[in-house]
Amino acid sequence: MRATEKGIVKLRNAKRNLNWDHESLIENDSKIAGVTNLELGWIANVSESSVKRFLAGKFVEKECALSIVGALNLEYSEIIGEN
Repeated sequence: MRATEKGIVKLRNAKRNLNWDHESLIENDSKIAGVTNLELGWIANVSESSVKRFLAGKFVEKECALSIVGALNLEYSEIIGEN
């Protein structure tokens, strides 16, 4: 599955706005806005390379796409469209 151009924009915005709790990585309990591709892959239980491919509009397996979209709390139909 591939994301549409509009879907890619939504994915990137959601990724940038996702709050990730880094308390295990830093001393204070602050939340940091935005996540790396590696972190999003960990959250979605997919590889970093799958995240990179999907955010670039390239093909990934449907299960990967569903996991990434779900991890970003987006609707699959908004991202994929009619591919």
